[in-house]
Amino acid sequence: MAATSAERFASFEAVIRCVPRGRVVTYGQVAELAGFPRCARQVGRFLRQSEDERLPWHRVVNARGGLSPRGDGSSLEEQRQRLEAEGVRFASTGLVDLRRARWSGASCEGLLPVGDRDPIRKTSDDRDEPRGSFDDREERQRR
Repeated sequence: MAATSAERFASFEAVIRCVPRGRVVTYGQVAELAGFPRCARQVGRFLRQSEDERLPWHRVVNARGGLSPRGDGSSLEEQRQRLEAEGVRFASTGLVDLRRARWSGASCEGLLPVGDRDPIRKTSDDRDEPRGSFDDREERQRR
């Protein structure tokens, strides 16, 4: 039986609430961790519709580490300020340094699967530890 939008949204919300301070996730990562691997756009829809002020929406970024506007676009600066206040670093390109800030999903392992697969599936490339930065990579490319 296919999950309803309400069930998907509840799963997305549970994952987003698990993201610790100083870490970020991508829309696709939220969908995958929630058990709906092809529903990244629905994560965006959920965030646009959510009116919960306590939801850490600012910790969700696009696949490149870019900030995504909500509504009129004025939230971009607010999102950046919130992330910087939590210690998230940005590369000189204005993108979140995903190599340092990307969250693996480790603290959500108690979530129940709702989608087609178990919600937490770590890959060998998905760690909580910092692994360099965009600035480091940019420097190596200049050499």
